[in-house]
Amino acid sequence: MIACAGILPLAAICGPIRDIPWGWTLIDISFGALGIIPLLIVRRLIHRLERERTPA
Repeated sequence: MIACAGILPLAAICGPIRDIPWGWTLIDISFGALGIIPLLIVRRLIHRLERERTPA
């Protein structure tokens, strides 16, 4: 999740430096923004599994 968050400023800063068109920069930023969604779902499922495995 940290890497997904790091893509946002990295793409916003390095895109114009490398003369990448703004549309492509938005696509790069979307990988970070949309990539975090499956990670959050998996994180929630892992926490659910940990709660189920913990003896009462």
